Amino acid sequence: MKRALTRRLLQRLWPLLALSCVAVFAIAHLFVILIEPLGGIGLIQSVLRNAAIAQILGASEIDMSTLAGVASIAYIHFLVLMILAIWPIAIASTALAGDIELGEADLILSRAVPRHASLIAAWMTLLIGAGALGASLWLGTA
Repeated sequence: MKRALTRRLLQRLWPLLALSCVAVFAIAHLFVILIEPLGGIGLIQSVLRNAAIAQILGASEIDMSTLAGVASIAYIHFLVLMILAIWPIAIASTALAGDIELGEADLILSRAVPRHASLIAAWMTLLIGAGALGASLWLGTA
């Protein structure tokens, strides 16, 4: 039953996951591509001379002399964090509310579904989406 619920959640939410993965990939990839034409690492280091910005980005722990260090800022960019937050919010709202129109009520009414099965299915869907989003971030910076 957990597999059926997980499959149902993924069928319903795959467009959101695909769009989020593409957006995260594009942002990370564009961030890496645009560093060099805009002045390279020197530009980022000049921005990080501002103590407030450097503290927010955690520049004391990032080696800003390497491209990988600069690209890691894309992981904590506010737009990426907002896109990454969409997936858990969508899973939680879908798992708690459910959709009668999309046939989940028929699935639940056809068999008795314990609450823990629904919770485990939501966790499995959340983990699958987190893995896909993480992979798209890594591929974007590769």
